[in-house]
Amino acid sequence: MHLLGLVFYQKGDAVTAMEHIRRAIETDPRAAMYHANLGRVLMAQGLASEAAEAYRDAVALTPNDAAVHSDMAAALVTAGDFDAARSRARLALELAPDLAPAHLNLGLALQGGGASAAAGAENCFRRAAALDPNLADAHQAL
Repeated sequence: MHLLGLVFYQKGDAVTAMEHIRRAIETDPRAAMYHANLGRVLMAQGLASEAAEAYRDAVALTPNDAAVHSDMAAALVTAGDFDAARSRARLALELAPDLAPAHLNLGLALQGGGASAAAGAENCFRRAAALDPNLADAHQAL
């Protein structure tokens, strides 16, 4: 079911994708990958708060997965919860200091947190771009 959900997602049918992934979660609620992929589909649909919840479930199952922490930070930024996004991005960077998306997400969270927090955002964007020159969002943020 989970893989079928991903196929539907890749074909642009997010609604059917979510149905299949949610059924897979019902079948195996301890599969962190299912929760994380549900978060990705929800983010693509613009449902950032729901995506953050899906990522929260994934993180509870795999607390050392830096990529999921980073994805959760992105969802929290989009949802406007900049404090939580900064915390989550920093945790991702503690786990994987060279994870470019985590640097990007920390920068976005800093940028959204007001003038005092925004001071370090440019450094985060530069670090993300240096780590992954193909990370277009980091270049755009600069």
